[in-house]
Amino acid sequence: KFNILSKPKIKTDKTTNIIYYRPFPNEKVEEFSAIVPLTTRVIYFEDGASDIVVKGIDVTEATTSVVTDVYSMKVTRGAGGFVSMEQTGAIESNDINNVLIEDVNVYKTGGHGIKIKGNNVFVRNCSVTDCGAGGIMLNLQTEIPTNTDEELYKTWPAVENCKISNI
Repeated sequence: KFNILSKPKIKTDKTTNIIYYRPFPNEKVEEFSAIVPLTTRVIYFEDGASDIVVKGIDVTEATTSVVTDVYSMKVTRGAGGFVSMEQTGAIESNDINNVLIEDVNVYKTGGHGIKIKGNNVFVRNCSVTDCGAGGIMLNLQTEIPTNTDEELYKTWPAVENCKISNI
């Protein structure tokens, strides 16, 4: 049973960017730590960027904007009407080429773990966990290839040997 009187008190002053916290009676303030995301993206590639390798790092603690007008508009795309496609990604871009993201751990983010739109994008051996939207979202900048169009097929984004959980 939930007892509201035993809950710690947290108050945010958005005008000064200060968070006030009143601990539990048995909690030691000097042992307390808080992680507060301040940005919606940890890594963002500008449009037109190319020949990028991101390898062997951890990316965490990104927040995401709240979509407030979901129910006032007709949802024509998205995940089951939840508009997760509109959320940002901890690693994000809109128009990049020739990208390898490998051995990267993305966790504890408010939006997508990885959200990239581009050509020749490869995500390999990555772990994406505890995200508020999707794990890995890759979109192609060109038309969708077929198995008979070998050159176009090579530009298709690929996710290989990745672990995605708690999304």
